[in-house]
Amino acid sequence: MTQATPQRILFYVVAYSLWLVNMVVCGVALIEFRAAVNAAWLMAGSSFEALGVANQTILLVGGLVAIIFVVFLESYYRRCAAHIVALLRRAAWTTAIPAGVLLASLVARYLVSGV
Repeated sequence: MTQATPQRILFYVVAYSLWLVNMVVCGVALIEFRAAVNAAWLMAGSSFEALGVANQTILLVGGLVAIIFVVFLESYYRRCAAHIVALLRRAAWTTAIPAGVLLASLVARYLVSGV
């Protein structure tokens, strides 16, 4: 078992802080994706009943994917917490995934509704 040094504790604090940031980005990406689908659905003139089903499906499936992703990230970040460069590289790559979904959803909503 390794000793808990102040540097090691700091690296774990950084790892869990990055994990928290990734959780927030995943949540915002899910909400924004749902908003983009809502805007596209309303612009297409489809029924509101089907929109409700689409909303619930997005929340269930997207929430499940986000939870699995975030749970995976906890051990992924913790395994390299002692190596700060590797941790930052992993955080950059894994945060880029939900950030890309967020950016694509923002652009899609803007293109569909102009808002």
